[in-house]
Amino acid sequence: MLHNVSAATLPGSPSVPNEDAYATGPGWALVIDGVTRTPDDGCVHDVPWFVKGLVHGLAARLPGGSTSLESILAAAIHDVAESHRDTCDLENRTSPAAQVAIVRVQRGIGEYLVLGDCTVVWQVDGDAPVAVCDDRVDRLPNPPAPVLINGVRRYPLDYIARVRNNPDAKGGFWVASTDPQAAAEGLSGQIPVDRPGTIALLSDGLTRLVERYGWTWAGLLEAGAARGVPELIRVVHEADRAAGATGGRGKASDDATGVLLASY
Repeated sequence: MLHNVSAATLPGSPSVPNEDAYATGPGWALVIDGVTRTPDDGCVHDVPWFVKGLVHGLAARLPGGSTSLESILAAAIHDVAESHRDTCDLENRTSPAAQVAIVRVQRGIGEYLVLGDCTVVWQVDGDAPVAVCDDRVDRLPNPPAPVLINGVRRYPLDYIARVRNNPDAKGGFWVASTDPQAAAEGLSGQIPVDRPGTIALLSDGLTRLVERYGWTWAGLLEAGAARGVPELIRVVHEADRAAGATGGRGKASDDATGVLLASY
């Protein structure tokens, strides 16, 4: 069984909307990390609208049943696409998108699905932590230098359009956007739930604690259990402000979201 220990989400800056979201229910949890919008994406909707639609579609399907997580995510992507097909250009490869982490435990089996650079990390009592992150966007072959687009350092838009959600792009990456087939490209597997343990779903704004600021996964899980996810977010945003602009990809301070669960 799963018990929700702590969960929270906050924007990277109070002056901009939060493009992350999370949801939990009996035996399941999810984190959605919206991809910061790009110019000329062919859509009349903003990223929070897209994220809200994904959350609704997933939350409606995750409770009970035996449908695979890949099929559930594909159906949610399909639903959102159909809801704005008549108003927006869904062929645009930079259409609003999001990264997704899902965990479900039912009938004694723990499952996860990660699409995009969210992370699921778990630690069973007595074992070392195991972290799964779909980091393909960080391992692109010979990417161009990032450029400043709407205040965010990211790869040029024509390059993103070539390597994102393109089955013909060797070494590309996948996110939830307009194509339900992207769900099949996620990383999936099982989480051991036969012993007590801790499971966390994290957006990349929170995994910065490990990736940039020297924390360990074990330390993150321990601190989250002791102090709660809101405190982890406060700490990472404080570290972001102290570090300032990094010169690499991404925002100086990102939306941060986490859900911490206990399995027993």
